[in-house]
Amino acid sequence: MNQSTQYEIYRSIIKRVLDDNEGLPSLPTITLKIRQAIDNENTTVDTLAQLVSRDPALTALLMKCAASPLYRTVSQPTTIQGVISLMGMPAVGSVVMTHSLKSLFPIHNTALRKLFNHTWKRQITKGSMAALIGKKLYYHPAEEALTASLLSEVGTLAVLSAFSASKDIPSEETYFALCRDYSKSLGTILLTKWNVDKRLIDTVKNCGQWQYTEPGKTSLIDVINLALYQTVMRTKSNPNLPRLKDLAAYQKLLSPFNAIDKDGGLLIVSDHQDEIDAITGTFR
Repeated sequence: MNQSTQYEIYRSIIKRVLDDNEGLPSLPTITLKIRQAIDNENTTVDTLAQLVSRDPALTALLMKCAASPLYRTVSQPTTIQGVISLMGMPAVGSVVMTHSLKSLFPIHNTALRKLFNHTWKRQITKGSMAALIGKKLYYHPAEEALTASLLSEVGTLAVLSAFSASKDIPSEETYFALCRDYSKSLGTILLTKWNVDKRLIDTVKNCGQWQYTEPGKTSLIDVINLALYQTVMRTKSNPNLPRLKDLAAYQKLLSPFNAIDKDGGLLIVSDHQDEIDAITGTFR
């Protein structure tokens, strides 16, 4: 079978998912309940803490997040109530979404699992860069930048899950080609199905559009595109990228945040790699 014919077979599998998206995952019940509670202005810290405590893994993640460079304080909270008070409910909601993503695409095939692990590592690295950049640029909450960064590529995980029942697994090169063709469409369908805020859905559509920005100060999509640029620059041997200075997001940056390092990337990223690594370790 030639490469072109094989790619058409893979495309047909993806198209079936696009045509009948009932097979795409729904958010876990606990995630939905927490999101509803956060959206309710009458929800108290104790009420939210009781909900969060139903998921021990989520509770542990929030405790780790509170101790990460995003929030590290002199006196660390020792209870989930203290964590919620420190982080704030919107930030808790962002971490809850991040926590949900990895478990939504169960993959048991060894070859697919290898692709998934590679993809997740890249995504969490990009998300951690987004959180760090957001924090340094005073974007609040910084966790929203991390979550939006992950959501902007959730379609790449959906591409993988489309092959979970298939015996024929695409190569890494073919998988990335399928992602270029279909991940944004799948991501938009998923986020719409999950009733995610339109602003986050727009990040899927505009992620990687280097000349796209929004009026006013540095926005969420600016942070995401700066993080994506840095990730591509670091993870691809021959990245086909414009100059950093030519990015619409970069042109909004003021001194000292617009300083460029010797490799052509943002100095606020290269100077704080230890913080990025620590954030990555929290969510890996």
